[in-house]
Amino acid sequence: MSDKWDVTSLIEMGIDHDVAMDAMRRVNGNLEDAVNFIFSNELPAHLVNNNDNNDSVPIDLGSVHLPHTSSHSTSNNTDNNNNADSNHSDDVYTTSDPDLDMTGHPLNTLHLQQTGLTAQQPLETDYVLSSSSSSTSILSRTNENFNRDNDVNSYDDNIEESMDNLNDEQQPPSYSVMQHSIHKTEVSDPTILTPLPVNSTMENYLALYALAMAYYAPSLFLSPDFKNLNYNEEWYKGNSLVEPLYKLNFLSDHPENTVNAPSETLANPPHSRKTEIKESSKIENPSYTQPETLWQLQRLIAACDSKFSERAFISAKVITKSFDSNVVKKLAEGEHVHEVLPVFIKSLITDLELCPNADLDKINEAFVSTAIYKPSKDGPFEETYLTLFHFLPEEYDSTLYRMFNVLLYPEESSDDLSDSEDEDEDDQRDSSLKTISPIFTVLLSEMDETTNENMAYKDGIDIPFEFYPQLYTKDCKDQLIKHIIEKRNTAHFELRSILNDLNKLKSYQGKDIFMFLNSTLEYLQQDEKMTNEKSKQILSIISQIETIKTQMNEKKETKKEQYKEISQKLHHEWNLTYPEKHIINTAKQLNLIDYPYLLSMVVISPFLYFLRDRNDKNKWTQVKCNKLGSDFQLTNSIAEEQLMEYIKDHTKNPNETPIMFTYVKEDFYDEQQASLAKTFEKNEGCQQFHKADQLYLLSTK
Repeated sequence: MSDKWDVTSLIEMGIDHDVAMDAMRRVNGNLEDAVNFIFSNELPAHLVNNNDNNDSVPIDLGSVHLPHTSSHSTSNNTDNNNNADSNHSDDVYTTSDPDLDMTGHPLNTLHLQQTGLTAQQPLETDYVLSSSSSSTSILSRTNENFNRDNDVNSYDDNIEESMDNLNDEQQPPSYSVMQHSIHKTEVSDPTILTPLPVNSTMENYLALYALAMAYYAPSLFLSPDFKNLNYNEEWYKGNSLVEPLYKLNFLSDHPENTVNAPSETLANPPHSRKTEIKESSKIENPSYTQPETLWQLQRLIAACDSKFSERAFISAKVITKSFDSNVVKKLAEGEHVHEVLPVFIKSLITDLELCPNADLDKINEAFVSTAIYKPSKDGPFEETYLTLFHFLPEEYDSTLYRMFNVLLYPEESSDDLSDSEDEDEDDQRDSSLKTISPIFTVLLSEMDETTNENMAYKDGIDIPFEFYPQLYTKDCKDQLIKHIIEKRNTAHFELRSILNDLNKLKSYQGKDIFMFLNSTLEYLQQDEKMTNEKSKQILSIISQIETIKTQMNEKKETKKEQYKEISQKLHHEWNLTYPEKHIINTAKQLNLIDYPYLLSMVVISPFLYFLRDRNDKNKWTQVKCNKLGSDFQLTNSIAEEQLMEYIKDHTKNPNETPIMFTYVKEDFYDEQQASLAKTFEKNEGCQQFHKADQLYLLSTK
């Protein structure tokens, strides 16, 4: 097979011609090495990389057109390299099952099924490394929406000639070099996370979840103070995991048993043992188990959460390099983000629980919700633990509330209300939330090979910016919602009865009653004029017919008013699809719900996401990255109305990547922001790291 044929194969995979030619040139025409190089940005081991090429070529991102926004492009050139990812960190010794919570209960996602809740399957002991299922579909779109400047070097004249220069072969490609300055255009801009290449979709979502935690739940992760996070000028690239100068030291009641025995065992899990934060050089028997993701998250917080930070971006590799073995294993086995994200959240919980003086209940309550459901008709209610809620494309509906209604409310009866069998079926389907964590994540799963490509949603999904999942708790359902459902069922029955009565008033045996009466009157009146005789009998008949018409019209108007009144109640007082119209206010008056959950982050794809402005809750910032993660553009001051329409536009058809919505309860959101300055000041490690980063950024400006 010729080199030319190999290049054609790459192009058919959706890879840009120049990128394909350059990759083939650098790996001496080996197709397999070229594919690996393009999607890992790392040359194979047998090709030694001696030089770095810092040439930068601007890439036209293509703006997302949102009307009436203040936008600024932030694509200045710099020599800062933010190369693509290698997904796995060094093995971290852990023994806890990633699908179990701290109490040993299964940790699930809530899935939209009318039969109730479904639990995740536990991890298998053996697993085979595989890529995410989304990689294939995304691969074919690698080159979309990118226009390179005319001065990009072209290698399509002669492959052999381009292979002559060995040094050129081993230089990193210009398209993989970060184009954006490490400095912000405006200090008020958020520090953003640049994604890994398109074959790392699931890793990108986990990193973006970490970014949401850094912005909207920072105080939760600042309690442990590692004193010195060991600043490195290249830290933001995430090319390596640098350990802090202080680490966890695991204490034991029997020191003599810890010299030769492994410190972590199933009988003595790390989070159940006392720890202290101690200078690494003074720890005699260092533990392999360390909160590596927490270290990286604290570095992320140090750069993101200061109002004066000049740091423009951080690579997603800062987070992905720190994944523990459970997350790495799940990434290898899983095919969807909703399978992997709960394991990553569990790893964050574990990292916090490893630290000294950890409030285990508070940590778990921040991330883990609970639900009760009936696995069978005759069985008792069971409890399950949830970290996210996900919906398949065929389960999308007009509003998020409507999607949850199908999941957590008994179905409205469409037949006779006295049917006790239907009521028993409703009880079987009646699942409820028991406790709701202040951090609440919803995933709209991506399309796959089983998705109907012709599936369309005329108006998209209406996603509320203030969401009240408390409506789905058992207390709220028992005291309010079930009564509303009963009223709705009764109302539907009455509406059917009214329509039936209106039909009876309109026709009889297929004949229009009013047309018959009118034609009769017309005949009698014509007959009266023709004969010119005013018979009392004819006048009486005409009067009676007119009276009948009047009575029928009055009855019709009464029925129409009844129909209108009931319909208004269904659309307002008893509206479960849009509970904000009335039900939420009623629930507040009954003290069944308190604060709303604020939509804080929207991820359309790893290359397009939105962040709520922490200073102005009504404004949003759009982050749009190119698919190599080498440049990005910010659009500030996006209004909720604009974002709402944008979300609807992206949910009219099944998406090729999951859409992730991160909600944070308002009181928790406000408390986290209010306490940030105090907790940040108390954390010596984050303070020093932030100051060092600022000094470096100022010195390179």
